[in-house]
Amino acid sequence: MDPLRRKQLQKNGARMFWIRAFLNLKILNIVISLFFLHRGLTLSQIFYLAAIWSIGGLLFEIPSSYLADRWGRKKTIVLGVLLMLSQWVVFLVAQGFLEVAIGMVFYAFSFACFSGTDEALVYDTQKELGEEKGTLKHLSRYKSAQSALKIISSIVGAVIAKDLLGWQFQALIGIDIVASLIALVIALCLVEPDHHMDVEKLETGVFVDGVQLIKNDRPLMLAILNKQVLFFATLIPFLYYQQFFHSLGISIITIGVAWGVRHGIVFLWHWFVGHTQSAVPLVTRINRLNQLFLVVIAVFIALLFAAPIAPLLFFLYLAFVSVEAFRFPLFSELFHKRFHSYNRATTLSLSNLMHNVIEIPLVFFAGFIIALDPRYPFVFCFLLGVIVVFFLSLPSKSFSHETTGAT
Repeated sequence: MDPLRRKQLQKNGARMFWIRAFLNLKILNIVISLFFLHRGLTLSQIFYLAAIWSIGGLLFEIPSSYLADRWGRKKTIVLGVLLMLSQWVVFLVAQGFLEVAIGMVFYAFSFACFSGTDEALVYDTQKELGEEKGTLKHLSRYKSAQSALKIISSIVGAVIAKDLLGWQFQALIGIDIVASLIALVIALCLVEPDHHMDVEKLETGVFVDGVQLIKNDRPLMLAILNKQVLFFATLIPFLYYQQFFHSLGISIITIGVAWGVRHGIVFLWHWFVGHTQSAVPLVTRINRLNQLFLVVIAVFIALLFAAPIAPLLFFLYLAFVSVEAFRFPLFSELFHKRFHSYNRATTLSLSNLMHNVIEIPLVFFAGFIIALDPRYPFVFCFLLGVIVVFFLSLPSKSFSHETTGAT
């Protein structure tokens, strides 16, 4: 390999890290449900926004995966950054459900551009460099970028928006616009790795091959469902947790500081999990985290109805959403060892398509029950945890070639 190309490829990991870090700054998110309420939405409509996001993802998931495999990973990621920037611009002026929903569609399209494409670029970069065996380390580092800047931004955002005034929300959106512009500059510096693409196969069989892989590989389907269902058990309360705990007396500053600490813990976990040598199979580690999630949320539900002590409830909430996030790099390693390079982005995007299909009915149902009692969505999430632990547990024998936990 040309030394200059090797040097540029070696920078892809750091560039992708900072692209994800700046795009995921999302400083507005520390008060996002309160922002939506300020712009005229109801709690139920916040859940309906999530359904619109899923529909947008369904519409663009497969086209974006084709862009990644045919047009290129880099160009698709640049497009994703531009779409994210468009979301923040819309949020600057949006009022009411319909206008905010337009911003969510841009967000969905942006997410679709990244889903599968980002990890494919990281993975194929390492493969071209001859460092494929260390993918868990690189993928876990990349995952850690989601929390890197949030450690501070959650606190800063809470300080800026502590009074929940209109200009304070606008200031947070302005910061997110600047962060997206920085991500755009970095994305333009990426180097497209060789993903060993067979053009004829791409044109005639990539989608069919990806669908058949998921259709015929039952353990893979089980793993995808395991990952996605428990993710929704944390997404649903995330959509309104600021409003819920603020109504219980938790200050915006406390929410921001605690959320920043939570991201710090998740960041460290994602950063170091790829460096740890473990004889415990990946699927066993995932199953144990699922079980821990269920125990913590069960205690949360019991206290929620029997003795709703706000600080303790908030601590338990932070605990179970953190445990769920610990699983991300483990699933990335599990999936990547099972996929082919030439259509890696398409196959990963198909798993994300399943994510969107599952999300639509779940968030609509959550939007319905929250109108009855704001505690009910938490109960629903507990039931999702029960389904994962008792009906979607991953069997080690089915992943005998992908279960090693050592890097």
